[in-house]
Amino acid sequence: MSSADVDRALGLPQDQVGPALASLPEDQWFERKSARTAPRDVAIPLVAMANADGGVLVVGLHDGLVEDVPPQRRNELRQVALDFTHPPVRVRVQEVLAASAGGDPVTLVVFRIEPGDQVHTTQKGSCYLRVGDESRQLTAAQQRELVYDRGAAHYEATPVALSVEDLDQDQLVSYARAIGASSIGGMLAARDLLDRRGRLTVAAELLFDGRPQREFPNALVRVLRYGADERGVGRSMSLEDGEDVRVEGSLPRQIMLASDTIDQMMPKWRQLGPAGLFEARTRIPRDAWLEGLVNAVVHRSYSMMGDHIRFEIFPNRV
Repeated sequence: MSSADVDRALGLPQDQVGPALASLPEDQWFERKSARTAPRDVAIPLVAMANADGGVLVVGLHDGLVEDVPPQRRNELRQVALDFTHPPVRVRVQEVLAASAGGDPVTLVVFRIEPGDQVHTTQKGSCYLRVGDESRQLTAAQQRELVYDRGAAHYEATPVALSVEDLDQDQLVSYARAIGASSIGGMLAARDLLDRRGRLTVAAELLFDGRPQREFPNALVRVLRYGADERGVGRSMSLEDGEDVRVEGSLPRQIMLASDTIDQMMPKWRQLGPAGLFEARTRIPRDAWLEGLVNAVVHRSYSMMGDHIRFEIFPNRV
C-alpha cells in the first residue's frame, strides 16, 4: 500500500472516509489508533515511523469502527511530537471530517510523519522502529546500529511533494544526455534522487527545479564587490553601486551564473598572455575561487534556513 491509497480514502465523501480507512491494511507506512489512545502512546508509532521511512497515522479508528476525537484530545494530539518525542518528530497534523456508523459527524486526526534525519526516541528514552505493521522497541545495541546507519542519511535524501513534471525538463534532459541515461526516471534512480517509494528528494529539487527558492528561500548565491579592503557600515560602507547580485535557480545554474558574475567583478591586471598579447587576467586564479564557490554550494546544509551563500570580492581578497 502507498500513501496515495490513504490520500484517496481521505478524499472520499464523509460517509465513506471511515470505512475506506478501516479497510486499508496496516503496514510499514500506515497505522490506525483508537480515539481513546493516550497521547504518550501515540508517540510510539510517530517515533517508529520517523526512524524508518515515515508514514501516516490515523487516530479515530478501532475494530473497524469510526470514533470521534473530541476537541480537547485533538489539541493534546497536536502537541504529541513536542511533548513526547525527542528530538521532536517532523509531523503534519490534519483534522478530517467523517461519519460514524450511525451517520453522526465525527473528526479524525491524521498524522503525516516525515522520515527523520536523526534517531528519535520517546520522552522516556525508548527507541522504536517501524518493521512491517509493527512498531518494535529496539535494544540498546540495535539503537546504536540505527544511529550509525542514520549517520549516513542526509536531509537532502528526504522526499518532497513534487513530481518529475514539476522540474525543469530542459535541465533533466541535458543531464540525462550528459551521463548517457536512457530515461529521466532511470537517471534520477541511478543518482539516488528518488527514495525507495519513488518520490523525488530534496536533492532532486535543488538540482533540477527551475526555482527551488520557493521552498528554500535562502538557497541562493549573493555576489558582492567592495571598493575598499573592509566592508564598512553606514556612511563608511564600501559596497560598490550595482555590484550586489543575487543568483537564484537550481544549484548547477547558480554555480554557472555566479561564476560568470564573479568573472566580471573580479579585479584584473593587464598582463602579457601566452599568445604574446596583453590581456585581462584576474588577480586570483579562476580555479582557486571557483573551487571555493562550488564547495560552498555543495556543502551548504540545506536543512537549515540560515543565511544565503555570500561571495565577497575585495581589492585584496575574496
